[in-house]
Amino acid sequence: MAVKNLITFENVGLRYGLSPEVLKDINFQVNEGDFIFLGGESGAGKSSLLSLMNLSIAPSRGFLSILGQDVQNLNSKSIADIRRQVGIIFQDFRLINHLNIFDNIALPLIIENINKDEIALRVEEMLNWIGLKDYTDATPLSLSGGQQQRVAIARAIIKKPALILADEPTGSIDNKMAARILLMLEELNAQGMAVVFATHNSELLDGNKHKLALIKNKKLEVMR
Repeated sequence: MAVKNLITFENVGLRYGLSPEVLKDINFQVNEGDFIFLGGESGAGKSSLLSLMNLSIAPSRGFLSILGQDVQNLNSKSIADIRRQVGIIFQDFRLINHLNIFDNIALPLIIENINKDEIALRVEEMLNWIGLKDYTDATPLSLSGGQQQRVAIARAIIKKPALILADEPTGSIDNKMAARILLMLEELNAQGMAVVFATHNSELLDGNKHKLALIKNKKLEVMR
């Protein structure tokens, strides 16, 4: 069976307003089953590249397709349909502090009007997987940074997306928890989800088996 292409960049450039381009001549692909580290110094453009992938912004020039669709031809419904198949994990977690852990994880399903019994089953599965089954009623601010990041991962994947975009997901936690988060994402990748993992952590990038692409001088180079 042929490998499915999820994202294709062809000579993509990105600028904000009238400022100089922050990304230049990006040629890059993400395929089904990929685990790709996206490296580069802070401010190199990693978050901008991920924003293009999750349709938060549009390229200034070039061709970009997401899940087989040219982004220049998408209407609001098509954009929403694609976003349902993409899970996003942020460095700052972006949990909703007045909601408990159950409701934070359940939120994507609540928005989709999934029935309550199905939500309960899927959230319980996620809580067991992230090792926080006893924290259902806890609020985010009562958890450690590593625990909050695990909740954020559960929320991102509860709809079983085809693609996970992780923007510096280990930047706010210690090295031991960073290694655990990496193992969790590798497990998801083994289940068939493609992962793009942006980081400037050289310890994670060095000596790793996964594909590596680096942003340098506004351009992207595939290193392995």
